[in-house]
Amino acid sequence: MHDSKVLSKEKTDNKYTLWLNDIATCDFAGALRDKKELKIDGKMVFPLGITASDSSHLSLNKANERTGRLTPCRPGKLKEYLSEEIISWDENGVEIAFVLIGGRKRVPRSSMRRFSYDQALLLIACKHLHVEQQQDAAWEAYFGHEFDEYYNFFKDKRNNGEYVADYSQCCKLIDEFDIK
Repeated sequence: MHDSKVLSKEKTDNKYTLWLNDIATCDFAGALRDKKELKIDGKMVFPLGITASDSSHLSLNKANERTGRLTPCRPGKLKEYLSEEIISWDENGVEIAFVLIGGRKRVPRSSMRRFSYDQALLLIACKHLHVEQQQDAAWEAYFGHEFDEYYNFFKDKRNNGEYVADYSQCCKLIDEFDIK
């Protein structure tokens, strides 16, 4: 899920959902489209939802890089999901931290870069954490069933812990499947 674009966020009284565009499936689909010269136009989206329900705590924070101190920040525009860290997980629920990239900001003139991106730390404590994977339905919408063997090969590799979240790695994976 790392480096996946944030599609949307939804918050109700005690439920928070973060919708992502699964970058690994996106990269694999793009590699397959290019290698097989398929006519699929536009940006492909492979939705993945992370829902925290029965939440007892939800906060969006910035961390001071020197002190580690957290300060609350406004939700603003969240662009990309970087990583997560499980703080605790037991019969009472889960505490988890998500690192996200927010909006662009100017940096001082002394810097080599003109812009940088804010990082935000989303802290959630909840009784239930649910991941809703809609990638299969999106895959079918783009490819039908013609390339299901490729997709299943990709999912098996990913589920077995192989790194397949990079376009060039996905191209190699397709070549590997074609040689089989």
